[in-house]
Amino acid sequence: MNLKSMLVSDDQHVLSIMPAYLEAGGHSVEIHHNADDAIARLEQDKVDTVLIDCDQFANSEHWLTTMRQSAANKRAIAIALASGANGMKEAFRAGATFSLQKPLAREITVACIRAASSLALQERRHNARFNVRVPLALRTSEGDLAHGTTMNLSSGGASFTCPQTLLVSHEVQVSITLPRGKKPFIASCVVAWSNPRMKKYGVRFLHVQGKSLLESWLLEQFEGSTGR
Repeated sequence: MNLKSMLVSDDQHVLSIMPAYLEAGGHSVEIHHNADDAIARLEQDKVDTVLIDCDQFANSEHWLTTMRQSAANKRAIAIALASGANGMKEAFRAGATFSLQKPLAREITVACIRAASSLALQERRHNARFNVRVPLALRTSEGDLAHGTTMNLSSGGASFTCPQTLLVSHEVQVSITLPRGKKPFIASCVVAWSNPRMKKYGVRFLHVQGKSLLESWLLEQFEGSTGR
């Protein structure tokens, strides 16, 4: 799976078993013993799953809130480790996705990691963006028709080159035929970013006709990129 995880703990019992469970579940593991160092790292690098030991750090609730506010990791899967029920409740309030009670039980921990991995892969698939150059037909809300070439595609939008000048927040419709596709998918979009000088634009999909065509192609690209 090649998922990236961060473990924030100074508990020797946790450190002696959790990395092995994560690696067996397809995660690479980065370990931090200091919560401040970990949050600084999370501001720079994206991870799929974060495990925070709430017993070790008095400000763990604030730490989770800060992580949720970071641009890189606001949607990361968060697993809180805590000895008592109160600590687990506080972690959920701060945005933890799962919680594990200490001392860690093997079967429950493995099941939690499996569930977290599944969610992390879903998140990756949703956000995955793949480079592809195929023709694109575009119609503006004023009825102007233009043609361009895609640069990349995701489930939520596309970027492309096009001679037509497009302004941010304007609505357009695009028609894209994917590689080896026999018919296009058509998407109602809003312009998310615009670089008229370079004739490059990005759109966010609002509604997609033929969405299954796009999703099947994206899944094929995702599985190819992950070796699944």
